[in-house]
Amino acid sequence: MVFQKLQNLEMQNVDQLCVNLVFLIGFEQCNPQVRQVAGLSLKAQIEKHFARLQMPTINYVKSQLTTVFCSVDSKIAKTVS
Repeated sequence: MVFQKLQNLEMQNVDQLCVNLVFLIGFEQCNPQVRQVAGLSLKAQIEKHFARLQMPTINYVKSQLTTVFCSVDSKIAKTVS
């Protein structure tokens, strides 16, 4: 069900999907496994749609992920690196 929702959002607006995934990655109260899946999904979306992403989205993702690199959960930091 979650996978279908991600696919639908990808088809509608990949920029918004990336912003939502970055939010999940950075939300420390979220389940670590969910954060890891969000990180892997974000990586896949960026690789697949980089040419379509708007520059403000790319800059936002970069700025938010720099804080995740300092995360105490090393699995999350590895996922987004």
